Amino acid sequence: MRERFKGKIAIVTGGGSGIGRAACLALAKAGAKVTVVDLVQELGSETVTLVNHEGGEAIFIQADVSKTEDVQRYVHETLTAYGRIRCLD
Repeated sequence: MRERFKGKIAIVTGGGSGIGRAACLALAKAGAKVTVVDLVQELGSETVTLVNHEGGEAIFIQADVSKTEDVQRYVHETLTAYGRIRCLD
């Protein structure tokens, strides 16, 4: 399963906890690089730590997904970090 998403870049909103965190971990385990988006910095940072601990790669961006400027910012920051986006959850 490690190769299924190899080379893919994923943005996961609500990635700090619950289903969002599980999605981040699963995508990273399958080889994706993950942008963790969450309103709560502590939770998002914890998810990044978990992903990195499992051998994956992730960045965290604090954002309110109900604000257009925040959405534009996390998309831009993901493109800056990884060059493209292949999956948005």
